[in-house]
Amino acid sequence: MGDQPAVVIIGGGPAGLAAGIVLASNQIPTALFERDALPRDKPCGEGIMPTGVRFLQRYAVDTGIDRDQVFPFQGITYRAFRRSQATGTFREGCGWGMPRKVLSNALFQRASQIENLEIYPNTQPDVTIDDHGRVNLQTKYGQLHPRLVIGADGLTSTVRKSAGIRELSRHYHRWGVRQHFSVKPWSQNVEIYWEDGIEAYVTPCGPELIDIAFLWDRSRIKPSLAGKSVVAGFLKYFPELIDRLGGAQSYDPPMAVGPLERRIRGPAADGILLMGDAAGYLDAITGEGISLAFAQAVALERTVVPLLREKPASNGSLTKADLSPYASAYRQIVFPYQCITRLLLALSTRPLLVERIIDLLNRRPTLFQVLLSLNMGIPPWRRIKEWQKSPPSEAVTTITREH
Repeated sequence: MGDQPAVVIIGGGPAGLAAGIVLASNQIPTALFERDALPRDKPCGEGIMPTGVRFLQRYAVDTGIDRDQVFPFQGITYRAFRRSQATGTFREGCGWGMPRKVLSNALFQRASQIENLEIYPNTQPDVTIDDHGRVNLQTKYGQLHPRLVIGADGLTSTVRKSAGIRELSRHYHRWGVRQHFSVKPWSQNVEIYWEDGIEAYVTPCGPELIDIAFLWDRSRIKPSLAGKSVVAGFLKYFPELIDRLGGAQSYDPPMAVGPLERRIRGPAADGILLMGDAAGYLDAITGEGISLAFAQAVALERTVVPLLREKPASNGSLTKADLSPYASAYRQIVFPYQCITRLLLALSTRPLLVERIIDLLNRRPTLFQVLLSLNMGIPPWRRIKEWQKSPPSEAVTTITREH
């Protein structure tokens, strides 16, 4: 290890690697530690919204992605209880479906090319905070005293615990599991199938690969099978999906995660800043996790980078007050996601209401499009009233009924 870095990032998932890319691109000496090997895998829906795609393009991450391992999708299709269907297309361009390990590898390769960024896989620093609020890290390479530690180490963040940022009680008890199947995608969209207490998310991830993820409420739904057969058990709730798969073989073992909800009061403390899932999480029902992490990384450019440049290093660690601009930016980034996610979580327990809303979205495709934009943090206020006049469009949305 060379000179003392100004920033240490703990966690080499998309949030941590994105933060490293942004900081190092702005000439901030940065070190990143990941406890596992890189690239790394993780259970998730694997759909990147158009705003996330823009990040990959802006920072040249996309240049390291094999196009045969990416599937551009045009929007979101909701299917409710095998009776109703509606499709909304993105105004902002295509999203990308790709296996998480492909994304991780592209971010890792891009981060490895940037000066001012040192990456240390298979390393877990010990984070402590002394009586003066100074953050200390003990690593196998020696002791570090960075001006800022960024915790991007996931739902069970050790950095969050070290900073004394406590989790609040949970309102939801939702879990997720995903598995890939070797089959040609049958849709140009991410499909979401609703049942009472459980949803299935189908993301095309390549020319011959799909990702099927399930989110369920553990207080209401009990897996009928366990271990490597857990996904097969959940598929029984969705006969239409079984028909679509047509006996396709699974590509890999299932991966599960949960509980998903992590409530905390704020993403900053003296010398500590949290990003991605470590900063708090509600649910994966909207598929915005990766894009939110990328937006938080970009926010570092206008909130943290100026502080590191302008505030003398002799002042020591950045304080919680110093980091308040980032905390404010973080709240602005996650607010639309939290609002729409809470709405969808409320709907997930009301099957009849879900059907009525999907029927409405089918009749008013511009409304569906507006909601997709809002979920990505893009407020198309000038278009809010357009949906009231827009007729249903077969090109954008369809509906089917079983009699």
